[in-house]
Formats: sequence, structure tokens, C-alpha cells
Amino acid sequence: MLYRALPLFIAVILIIPVLALSAGLAFYKVNSKPLVFVLEAFIRYYFSQKLYLWKKEERKRDPKKEGGGSLDIGYIPRISDSKLKELSWSLDVLDLNKGDQKGDQPNL
Repeated sequence: MLYRALPLFIAVILIIPVLALSAGLAFYKVNSKPLVFVLEAFIRYYFSQKLYLWKKEERKRDPKKEGGGSLDIGYIPRISDSKLKELSWSLDVLDLNKGDQKGDQPNL
């Protein structure tokens, strides 16, 4: 009846999506489930209430609580050319120190 009430060009534009949806509902499957189940899950999710457990809140900084401008940096790692060489050297030094503590001479 839509094609009688509207001009043919506008009716065809409206009929094609309806035909596509009805064909999809009849034949298309998503993960071996009919499309109607997927559409139902989408509609339920879209209209249901959502619980957001984490929302970032912007906090204003209080300069009095920050310690008055003194910076406590803590440990600052050394910058070297090769971390692998640094690690191997430190392991060698620890091995030599353990050997000295036992009274044994390390085998070089």
C-alpha cells in the first residue's frame, strides 16, 4: 500500500530497507544464532541502565598538602649505554663477593 500512497521513487527508497531487514531476519545468522536474537540483545542493552564502576574525577590540587615545593625524587636510575653489560657486570661482582665471603678464590 505504501507504493500507492507515495510517489514510486520515494516508495522504493522506503521499501528497500524494509525488504533487507525482513530478509536478514529470515535468513542471516550471526555466530550461528538468528539475527532476531542479536537485535533483541542490542535493544535490551541500549535501553537498559548501565552501571559505571569507575569515573575519573578531577581533583583540585592543594599546594599546602603537596609539601611546600620540596621534591622527593627518590631513586634515580643510572643511564648507561647497555643495560645488558651493566647487568652482567653486577652479576659478576656479586659472584666474586660471594666467593670472597666463603674464603674460596673465584675461578677466573
